[in-house]
Amino acid sequence: MHPAIPAEKQEHPMRCPVCGAEATAARCGGCNRPLLPPLQDGPALRLEDIEHTYGTGAAAVHALRGTSFAAARGEITVISGPSGGGKSTALLTMGLLLRPTSGTVSVAGEPLHEASEKRRARVRLLRMGFVFQQFNLLAALTAEENVLVPLRYAGVAAEAARDRARDLLRRLGLERRAVHRPADLSGGEKQRVAVARALALGPDIVLADEPTANLDSRAGRQVTEQLAELARAQRSAVVVVTHDTRLAPLADRVLHLEDGRLNPAPAGREEDR
Repeated sequence: MHPAIPAEKQEHPMRCPVCGAEATAARCGGCNRPLLPPLQDGPALRLEDIEHTYGTGAAAVHALRGTSFAAARGEITVISGPSGGGKSTALLTMGLLLRPTSGTVSVAGEPLHEASEKRRARVRLLRMGFVFQQFNLLAALTAEENVLVPLRYAGVAAEAARDRARDLLRRLGLERRAVHRPADLSGGEKQRVAVARALALGPDIVLADEPTANLDSRAGRQVTEQLAELARAQRSAVVVVTHDTRLAPLADRVLHLEDGRLNPAPAGREEDR
């Protein structure tokens, strides 16, 4: 049974990111994917003057201090910085998992910092994909079934969902591992399954939290290169939060977050890369 997702009128035709059919209704006629209004002008993700404070009084910790950021579709951004610098708070804010103390968060031009939890969850499902440090695959499911999770949750038709999952696994070199469960996969294979899951619904934004932390250098670079290639192909904005400076050459832009302040990476750090 499909979840009850309210209809949203489409004023402009758009191409379904799952099956490629042109759609003007609230759901794709080809695969039944729910559709939000297409991104027009402006960035996929925008943060403006974000402040976030944990605690109060003398114990207050200012995790983000006036942070502003925008990510365009098809752009790969790497955010580095020391532990405790605000990276996790920034990623949670971008992913609509944390409400900032002040400032605005917009996705595809829609302000969401004060939106209901139901609306924020809907936008997360249909506009965002997530890649986690610990993979977060469901142990009882095969690789293919893990990729199917967001597709089926969104109500995509079974055959179209299987076709999408299999196509992504094939493009990530995992077609022969599709029926294997996570316990039978290497770390690199698990993270590639996680990448396929993040891209399954064709999100406008992909947020990756330390995606190479549990991988060796070769596997980490391979996973990140594949994520960047596939995300650019479907014009997803990608934000990678990481300590791994080896990822910088794959990015269109490298930023540094320290003491709650987000700035371009210092020249010295560019030389280190």
